[in-house]
Amino acid sequence: MLDAEQRGPHFILNGAQCGVSQIDERQALLEAAGQNFAFAAFFPGWHGDYSTTPVHILTVGEHHTFMVWLPIARCDKLRIISCLRVSAMDKVLCRLSI
Repeated sequence: MLDAEQRGPHFILNGAQCGVSQIDERQALLEAAGQNFAFAAFFPGWHGDYSTTPVHILTVGEHHTFMVWLPIARCDKLRIISCLRVSAMDKVLCRLSI
């Protein structure tokens, strides 16, 4: 992870501690930690073309709790669920939770 000098703003969103960090000049990291989950999204080339730049997502803990917390539209959550590297049972729980 990043040391204190590299970290950006910290905030609480829907009860989860969040932080945004810039790595080098072209990459960004969004981290969030709730009671039952942790989440990190790595954005390579974050200031470029958002439609073609892949975002790398890592979730730990109860994935369905993360999906409930995630403040985005249901259709976007479904797209993320289909890409998560979790068991089929976890994907079903995630779909049911949203």
